[in-house]
Amino acid sequence: MILKQGLTQLNQSLPAAVYVPFIETRNHAILNLVIEETKIFITKERAPFCVVCEVWRPAHEVTVQNKLIKHAQATNNAQDIQSS
Repeated sequence: MILKQGLTQLNQSLPAAVYVPFIETRNHAILNLVIEETKIFITKERAPFCVVCEVWRPAHEVTVQNKLIKHAQATNNAQDIQSS
């Protein structure tokens, strides 16, 4: 319960474009901590936890947009050929 309360407070004060240190490139930003998906694994000696983050990858977004544009252009070209 304390972990989720702390994460909720952290989530509310999260600045824009928080760097993710465990990823090689710095083009990932944490947008949101998904509190509902947080899990605490209680063991005899420790209480490790798993925190799920919503991450934005601008480079990935550009790649996806380019693929969608190419697909739309190919579809339009195919329709133009069929209507000719």
